[in-house]
Amino acid sequence: MNAQKQTATIQFSETDGSGVFMREIESNYYKFISLLRQNGLRTMAYQEAPVLIDKNPELKEQLKGKRLYIDGAAFAFSKLWGSALSALSGYCTFNEEGQLTPGRGDIEKTIYVCKNKTVHGWKGNQPVLLSVYTDVTSRINWCRYLLDTNISPDEVVSAVVGIKDDRKTETAKPYIDALRMV
Repeated sequence: MNAQKQTATIQFSETDGSGVFMREIESNYYKFISLLRQNGLRTMAYQEAPVLIDKNPELKEQLKGKRLYIDGAAFAFSKLWGSALSALSGYCTFNEEGQLTPGRGDIEKTIYVCKNKTVHGWKGNQPVLLSVYTDVTSRINWCRYLLDTNISPDEVVSAVVGIKDDRKTETAKPYIDALRMV
């Protein structure tokens, strides 16, 4: 008996023209990435996520109290710092470009970076979770966001959030052009 593999179509909705697409659905890291790819979306980089959320009050309101996966590779190998950004921990403030500087500032622009506490440190290959705190939790913790690298890919989040993946067309075109030249 052949069982046909069925894939469910998951509809994402864009929040108020922000370019950020969201679907409230529980998922682990692998399902999160799969759902994004099926819909032509990608995870936000750590520099993009807080800036996009901060600029859009409706999106911020929808994400309060939720956790989402973000791009860990960009977190590990930041050109902004010249070395692994994972050296940062504790309170950091982000600017309009998403650059992090150590220390607390305005609650709405403060992220607490919680890095993996293993002996060898964070390698950059684990998922990264971004928690968007509720108003009460933000006041208690003096920050709106928690950037957590101390998690497992099996950690379940309650929302899948991503942005359009324009990189596919950019990387595919030179490869196709190179094949034509041969």
